[in-house]
Amino acid sequence: MKGMLYLGTLMLMATTSLSQSIPVELQNSQPTITSTSTLVIVPTLVRSATGELVTNLRASDFRLTDNGVEQRVSIEEVERQPLAVVVLLQTGGAAPRQFQNYGGVDTMLDYMMGSSKYQVAVCFFRKI
Repeated sequence: MKGMLYLGTLMLMATTSLSQSIPVELQNSQPTITSTSTLVIVPTLVRSATGELVTNLRASDFRLTDNGVEQRVSIEEVERQPLAVVVLLQTGGAAPRQFQNYGGVDTMLDYMMGSSKYQVAVCFFRKI
C-alpha cells in the first residue's frame, strides 16, 4: 500500500511538471545516456527439453558473445544480493493512458526481489 502511495505521488509530480514550459535549448537537444561496465550479469535459468530445472552447470557449459566476440564466463552463486531497480515511464503522447497498468508495480517488485534488499527509482521522461 505504501508503494502505491509513492507511485501515485510520483505520477502526480510528473503530471504537474508536464504543465511547465520546456526551455528552447532543451527542446532541440538529444539526451544521451552512456555507461560502461567491466562486469555484465546474465541471470540464467536452464531447463531440460522436458521442462525440468538443470542444475550443477559449469561456466564451460555456456558460451556468451558480445557482437560476435566470445567473452569470458564465470558463475557465481548469488542469493539475496542487494539490487537497484529503475522504473522508467514515458509521460508524453498516449503514454499516460498506460499508467493504470502500473498499479501493481510495488507487489510485482516485492515478488521479483524476494528477500533481497532493493531500492527503486521511478523516473519519468517525455519525448519532445
